[in-house]
Amino acid sequence: MTAGITACLLIALYVIDEFGYDRFHANANRIYQVGLHSKLGERDVRSTSICPPLADAMMAEIPEVEATLRFHRWGKPILRYRKKHLLRIKC
Repeated sequence: MTAGITACLLIALYVIDEFGYDRFHANANRIYQVGLHSKLGERDVRSTSICPPLADAMMAEIPEVEATLRFHRWGKPILRYRKKHLLRIKC
């Protein structure tokens, strides 16, 4: 019974966290994430990594798109302001 209650609580916490994603932002209902869903042979591929030119194409072809942002987590993240490197984080 303890394991069942613990599993339910963990699932509930996960669901609450997922529904609360970006809720701190005043316009949270206007934020979307674009993903890739394709097939590679028999393999089903889902990813949030997309080609860099997609942001420019979306801005040019979809009037409802107000702004875009592209990010990734590969390599060593660097926090930059203009050309100055402010922080280097080891992953």
